[in-house]
Amino acid sequence: MTGPPLSGNATNPCPADSGDPVAGCINNRTSLNGTTCNDGSACTTGDVCTNGTCTGTPVNCSDNNACNGEEVCLPATGCAAGTPLNCDDNNVCNGIETCNPATGCVAGTPLNCDDNNPCTTDTCDPRGGCKRSPVLNGTSCGNACTDSCQGGSCTPGTPPNCDDNNPCTDDTCDPEKGCVHTNNTAACNDNNACTTGDVCTNGTCTGTPVNCSDNNVCNGIETCNPATGCVAGTPLNCNAGDVCTTDTCDSVLGCQNNTTPEAYLLCRVNVLVTDINNTPASELGGFKKKQKQKYLTLANGALKRLQKALAGSPHQRAISLRIAQQNLSRLNNRLKKAMNGKQIHVTIGDGLLNDVSKASLAIQAIPKPVVRR
Repeated sequence: MTGPPLSGNATNPCPADSGDPVAGCINNRTSLNGTTCNDGSACTTGDVCTNGTCTGTPVNCSDNNACNGEEVCLPATGCAAGTPLNCDDNNVCNGIETCNPATGCVAGTPLNCDDNNPCTTDTCDPRGGCKRSPVLNGTSCGNACTDSCQGGSCTPGTPPNCDDNNPCTDDTCDPEKGCVHTNNTAACNDNNACTTGDVCTNGTCTGTPVNCSDNNVCNGIETCNPATGCVAGTPLNCNAGDVCTTDTCDSVLGCQNNTTPEAYLLCRVNVLVTDINNTPASELGGFKKKQKQKYLTLANGALKRLQKALAGSPHQRAISLRIAQQNLSRLNNRLKKAMNGKQIHVTIGDGLLNDVSKASLAIQAIPKPVVRR
């Protein structure tokens, strides 16, 4: 039985299909090279067979206008328009944006909101554009010495008072700058009684501090009151509270509480004798016990020994000073014993013991004589 003849077409528009009784279907892929064909795509043109394939040149859909957006190609329908560029940035302050076919969006020219009116503040709102607000009334404008802003307009007015009440500045008015205060070097008064020779320096009235010292330390430290000037100091109180010193004041050295060691010693023992004498016998253990007399004997004995010591030879001085010290030591012990026995009130006893102590210290301050043997 004979079947239907073989078809050599392999559904390819370009091969030369044939049938051979022995070999069967034969596809000759090169036999139709250069033959016009259709590859079924609207995005190619000039389709021809090449080695058994239908191939075309891609279609150029660009219209060479960047403002129209990027054109594309759809295989079924061909070229399709692009999406046009929207160059508007929605900010009126930047001006009107445009589009250049060769380069695309071009920025606009920013709005110039300056109205050349010094009495307004000029701004730009992205939606509303230029806006102007009046500056504070009284702001200088035009001629700063006469003009000022009133309700957004530069209005002539009364020249300003440029006096800054500072005697150390020269006050003038500059048409551009307004009030100008220039430092001067004039003589002035800083209203401070504690300065003298006041002059203007760097815009301030300055003087040299007044020297209120009288160079006498005995008068105390002088001070200065800005309202009235120099104020006397408080004089030194050179009273040492010791009857046995000579209290004076030296204008340079100040208080001087001087006396010789010998004179001070005799004075201290005399004070002791006087204090015992001036104390009633009843306060020193009673009259019958004759305690007062015993205390006086020791004190007077010490006094006589000291008088002898200060007038005698070095040898006699050494002996007499030692005996005088012993007398004072005995007196000290007797007074303490009487105080412990409640025979002498503590106040009286402490006073006499203080006299004894000062007299003893005065003896110790006497230079010890060198005794040659």
